[in-house]
Amino acid sequence: MRYQQALEYLESFQRFGIRLGLKNIRKLLKLLGNPEKRLKVIHIGGTNGKGSVGAFLFYILKEAGYKVGFYTSPHLVDFRERIRTSEGLIPKRELTRLVSGFRLQASGFNFQPTFFEMTTALALKYFAEQRVDFAILEVGMGGRLDATNVTRPLVSVITNVDFEHTEHLGKSLRKIAYEKCGIIKEKVPVITAENKKEALRVIEETCRKKKARLYRIGEEILIKGKGLRVKGQGSIRKPSITHYWQTFNISGIKGRYDNLKISLLGKHQLLNATCALGAVELLRPKVKITEEKIRKGLARTIWPGRLEVIPITDHRSPITVILDGAHNVAGARALKEAIRDSFNYKRLILLLGILKDKDIKGILAQLAPLASRIIITRPQSPRAEEPEEIAEIAKEYSGSIVIKEKVSQAIEYALSCAKRRDIVLITGSLYTIGEAKTYLEG
Repeated sequence: MRYQQALEYLESFQRFGIRLGLKNIRKLLKLLGNPEKRLKVIHIGGTNGKGSVGAFLFYILKEAGYKVGFYTSPHLVDFRERIRTSEGLIPKRELTRLVSGFRLQASGFNFQPTFFEMTTALALKYFAEQRVDFAILEVGMGGRLDATNVTRPLVSVITNVDFEHTEHLGKSLRKIAYEKCGIIKEKVPVITAENKKEALRVIEETCRKKKARLYRIGEEILIKGKGLRVKGQGSIRKPSITHYWQTFNISGIKGRYDNLKISLLGKHQLLNATCALGAVELLRPKVKITEEKIRKGLARTIWPGRLEVIPITDHRSPITVILDGAHNVAGARALKEAIRDSFNYKRLILLLGILKDKDIKGILAQLAPLASRIIITRPQSPRAEEPEEIAEIAKEYSGSIVIKEKVSQAIEYALSCAKRRDIVLITGSLYTIGEAKTYLEG
């Protein structure tokens, strides 16, 4: 089996769709010798920010000299982004070897695992083989019945709770919170940045029942942002930011940290960084991580496709392209606030590609008022909504709507429309962002 064949084999499991439950993943892991039992896990759930929290943790632990595994989804450009260690993305030969082993055993399957269950099992097997010191696992959907929920972690993080995947998780905030709280384990400490009363009440109730100590951002852990800084230019707001950081202070569980820096934009990233720092504090003193390593890890964290700024240097005038994978209302709201807080611009051209199962009207309600023009496209995903359907909804918010069938065509058109000091904002789905990155950086 070659690498491309391995990917095609994994992709073939997409036909089984989304099926929540732990029965299949447990069968898979048993066939693999239960690798999850040999891992020290940090488990991250929530509606938004899971990947960012995981990235901050990954870089802090890596900076401290630990071998770390990080499992996340979806990927932007390369499937191997989903499974990485501090030494890099899973090598193609290793992925091919693992998939080949799966394929040999698949003939004996008396069940039909999903794509996500297969990739989760692959990640856990690989991390165990690599003998990572820590495995950071990002929940795929919900929590209680998610394939990652087969371990007893050292720390659990629930970033926040908002409406998403309501057909699977429930139509009320309380029901969604209940599903996400499924990752909370007996006497395992929990960090959360959630502050909405309905959702937070469920988290608190679950922690009491599980005798799990809860640490809340804004209560047990305090944060104070100090603003956006741009290298060599002081505190400013410009559309052509290339070197920037946010500075903030944290009064943590076990100490105070002043003048911390991160290069990820948006106030929501301050919350994500604080969740990560809180989780690290809970690992100490058993784990040796100095304040210096925490600082360096936070400052060096990169997480592509999340308010990622790409200056266009070969264009006729200076414009900025921003990539952000906001795919639900809460993410779109955070993106809107970050654009308003961090950038001055003349016009904003909004380029959207959204999946069918998303709250398209809710996303548009947040972002459309920022835009002078909306360009709608379709990422290469079977779950993508038809541009004509999105355009019909967008008419309520804008009279300037253009449809381009391919992401590349949409980007070319957006750049042709953009003038000096304009922003082209590409968002709506990580699938759209992945195609945009491939095109812009290719």
